[in-house]
Amino acid sequence: MKAHLKDKRAEVSDDVKDEGVLDQHDGRDLRMPSGSPQGHSAASPCSSHSSGFSSSILAQSPEDALSAMFDERVSLLASTLENVRCKCELLQEQLTENSAVCSSYAARLSRSEDTVRRLKVESEQFKERERQLQQDVSRLEALLEAGRLQAAFTEARHQAALAEERVRCERLRAMRDDALQQRDNALSELSGCYADVDALQATLADSAVYVRFLRKRLLELELLAARQQQQQPGPADKGGGGSSGVFSLASIRTAIQAAVAEAAKCSEEERRKRIRQLQLRWHPDKNPVLTEFATEVTKIINEAVAEMERAGGA
Repeated sequence: MKAHLKDKRAEVSDDVKDEGVLDQHDGRDLRMPSGSPQGHSAASPCSSHSSGFSSSILAQSPEDALSAMFDERVSLLASTLENVRCKCELLQEQLTENSAVCSSYAARLSRSEDTVRRLKVESEQFKERERQLQQDVSRLEALLEAGRLQAAFTEARHQAALAEERVRCERLRAMRDDALQQRDNALSELSGCYADVDALQATLADSAVYVRFLRKRLLELELLAARQQQQQPGPADKGGGGSSGVFSLASIRTAIQAAVAEAAKCSEEERRKRIRQLQLRWHPDKNPVLTEFATEVTKIINEAVAEMERAGGA
């Protein structure tokens, strides 16, 4: 566009120069009728203009020739002015177009400046955002490093705990092995004890049978002695043999009366409990081997309880 404007300006300057040359030439022509030799000498170089005059004009008088020349120059000036006017209109149109182009360029320049300002603002925003992102990245890197350190510390602690647990497992495994060995030894000893217990139980069973036989025999003998003492009270009192046996009814009666008297000193509930225990201890069903003796002792217990109740009622 600038090159086009330069071309237009060059054309206009050339046209103006041509018009100036014509005006100068016209001025010289207008001064030609003075009749001086200088006028002829000046007109001689312009052979193209002098040759344009017709022989009729030259043949006329100077006034007519000057008038015709003037008219011709006026018509030439009018055509020149018309050309100048056309060129001015053309230049005006070009100026209008150039003004519109300049306006469009100005608008585009304004838009470009707005875009540049917006881009600068966006660039500042992007820079600020970039700084924030860099700060976030730095913070995240610090957090990541802290997490790595914590993970390493945790892993080391877990490794230490795992080593301790392994040592503890080894110790527990050794203790388990010792316990299993002790258990096996205890089981072997227990099996031996069970064998000894079985042997002892067999021996005790035999001994219990023999003791029951002896107790029954002793009870029969004491019962027989008691009956004889009842039949013969004199010698029995002198001898005192019936009261010296282990299962003597007299000693058992004394012990039962003492136990009942001691129970009488307790509270009602305690007294009943002790008497009940005493009765269950010497109940015939609880003593199948000494049934007759247990029956006699039960009678003694009942008599002692009855005496205690009569004493308490009195």
